[in-house]
Amino acid sequence: MIPRGPSLLERLATARRDGGLTLRADRNALLRSVLRNLGHLLNTRPGSAAAQMDLGVPSPYEMLHAFPVGVDALASAITSCITRFEPRLSDPVVTFAGPDHGDQVLRFTISARLGDEAVALSTDVQSDGRLRVQQ
Repeated sequence: MIPRGPSLLERLATARRDGGLTLRADRNALLRSVLRNLGHLLNTRPGSAAAQMDLGVPSPYEMLHAFPVGVDALASAITSCITRFEPRLSDPVVTFAGPDHGDQVLRFTISARLGDEAVALSTDVQSDGRLRVQQ
């Protein structure tokens, strides 16, 4: 069964003041939760989480030194990470979209399914090497 809403910790953090917990369908909250998780996943480097040594993706700088082959390797690493560690997204396809609007920022597009809906996301490799995920 694939989770259809915010994570348990997110639900606990937003518990009502009267002590009751609710779970309601809120697509925007679900998408924000997925984006936060992807931000954490894609900015974690393999080997940095002792409990899950393969969590994350290699440093974009390391991968992009082998341009253009490194771009395909980074897209593949992002796809694998999403497939393995973000179960709310299914059938992810990551493609290189080139530099962003004349900048030297590299952009990847991510298309996937969130439940029964298609979602389109993008991720930019920032100048500090971090990956920013957005809708």
